[in-house]
Amino acid sequence: MLPEFLKAHPQVSIIADYSEGLVDIIEQGFDAAIRIGELEDNRLIATKLSNHRRILCASPAYLQVHGVPATPEDLLQHNCLRFSGLASFPLWRLHRGHELQTVSVKGNLTASDSESLLAAARADAGILGAGDWLMSRDIAAGKLIHVLPDWQLDSAGGVYLVRPSARFPTAVVVAFKQWLEAMFAPAPPWAF
Repeated sequence: MLPEFLKAHPQVSIIADYSEGLVDIIEQGFDAAIRIGELEDNRLIATKLSNHRRILCASPAYLQVHGVPATPEDLLQHNCLRFSGLASFPLWRLHRGHELQTVSVKGNLTASDSESLLAAARADAGILGAGDWLMSRDIAAGKLIHVLPDWQLDSAGGVYLVRPSARFPTAVVVAFKQWLEAMFAPAPPWAF
């Protein structure tokens, strides 16, 4: 979506740093960041853009060969593509309402990069647990199927725009904030 913002604000220049790890935006001098999950740094000003949930998906071909899991325990019989940055790693904590089931999933691919795990899921390698924002286009296109749809992986969180606690944000940061809020209203761009 950044090219749309740059088109609307041709005088602005963006340096985008995509990282799966937590970056100290104050120490590293960032104007703003988008964070997914639960926020812990109270030195930041946060604007919640959307709710966030992690779901489980697999390709139709994988499910045809290995079957569709009906319960969280069934995941023990599957090759699970594991994201090492998950707060509960190596466990998958699955929530359904107030019910919690923790599963120690196994798999032949663990990575610190969600995009590489998504590519593996598309290539029929296993079941992926990741943010709905990452997999929604593939679900809509039929490339991935949402499995255990009543369950959510890990705790619920949000998608936030965060910025250093400064009294007077720059005009660019204010414009970026307003633009992002408009892009996420009334629903996030990946909603399905």
